[in-house]
Amino acid sequence: LKENGLLVRRSADVPSLTRHHRVAQLDFAVNHRYWTHVDWSNVLFSDESRFALFSPNGRERVYRRVGERFTNCTVSERHSYNKGSIKVWAGISANAHTDLYFFQRNMNTDVYVEEVLIPHVIPYAPLIEETFIFMQDNARPHVARRVLDFCREVGIN
Repeated sequence: LKENGLLVRRSADVPSLTRHHRVAQLDFAVNHRYWTHVDWSNVLFSDESRFALFSPNGRERVYRRVGERFTNCTVSERHSYNKGSIKVWAGISANAHTDLYFFQRNMNTDVYVEEVLIPHVIPYAPLIEETFIFMQDNARPHVARRVLDFCREVGIN
């Protein structure tokens, strides 16, 4: 297998998409297919991600020979205290970006509104255009009623 270019890899994790998700993706693509660079430059794309600092995340793979299981180059240290990750959020548009925000606590709707939307998204909106569009994924804290109501109240589309 290796001689034919096949290597050991973990499968990629992808979200499970329902029929509704696929229809929504197609609708979005059809509705935005003629957007210009100017149109897209009014969009602030945002996302958050967690990064492991100390412990491996279980996705590491190595090639080794029989008897080399514990050779230094084929092992990953694991720490039992599991305090080794940070979660960050940021936004980016065609011409600028927000500051990188480091979460100090678990994200919920209150944290998202008070620590992300108010201090980072609202001040950023006027820097783009009057037609500012805030693009975020459908994570539960992003689509909760409180968040959607807040965005509507302050004029975030």
